[in-house]
Amino acid sequence: MNKLQKEEKAIIEQQVKAVQNMKPVWRKQVDSGFHQMTKVYGGEENEKAKQKAMIEYGFAKNIFRNNSSLQKCDPVSILESVVNIARTSLSLNPALRLAYLIPRKGKCTLDISYMGMIKLLRDSGAIKHIEAYIVFDDEDFDHDITNNQMIHKPVYAKSEDEHMKRQILGCYTRAELPSGYVSYCFMPLWEIMKVKKESKNTGENSVWNKWRDEMIKKTVIKRHTKTLIAEPSPELMVAMSIENDNNGLKNIPNSKISQAFDNAILIDSNEKDYEIK
Repeated sequence: MNKLQKEEKAIIEQQVKAVQNMKPVWRKQVDSGFHQMTKVYGGEENEKAKQKAMIEYGFAKNIFRNNSSLQKCDPVSILESVVNIARTSLSLNPALRLAYLIPRKGKCTLDISYMGMIKLLRDSGAIKHIEAYIVFDDEDFDHDITNNQMIHKPVYAKSEDEHMKRQILGCYTRAELPSGYVSYCFMPLWEIMKVKKESKNTGENSVWNKWRDEMIKKTVIKRHTKTLIAEPSPELMVAMSIENDNNGLKNIPNSKISQAFDNAILIDSNEKDYEIK
């Protein structure tokens, strides 16, 4: 490379740096998140990992562009939330509705949906299927714990307004295990409300108010999960740790596996992988 070529290269590099410095803070953090996601997915030299990271990077970028509240969030929380997309193996694809980026008290958080939690449970291999059902006071419901039987005859409201006015008794999950055994878990409304009360996000615009039914179902699914999974996958451990942190679930009575979830670390101890450059 001759002197002229070196000078031209230096000029181009300066121009690139100038453009990068003009980017808003949120964009710089999302860009950094792309590189970290690539590492989690398999490394910079892995073409599939780069493609996967690029797809999620695109979703994240669009979400931030359309949400001024997210743009103002703490920079470190933005980077961590974007990286956690890869660490949970979920997707921000709005069509899938598995996870969302939510601003909470000045911080960006990765909120895992009811469907996202089910996907993680299936992917872990511990269950074949799990579903949650809300029980209302105008329905026939009986839980025979001794014989492990649940009888529920649902009644469907004629409108959303009618549905929201109905009195909730509780919610239960029905999980089918690989062995074919069916397991049930029921939580009365008062216990679910204790979980909501401990949540960090219960304001007027919170997910608890906007997506009440989903949050109720997700709460019971997580309670049930703690009794079903002996060896959680790393992705599921990260997801449960995120959920515990977001929704204040650490004080709920738990089993050994629950304790493992509570102690899961969101960010690797090797912090140099997450430095903002």
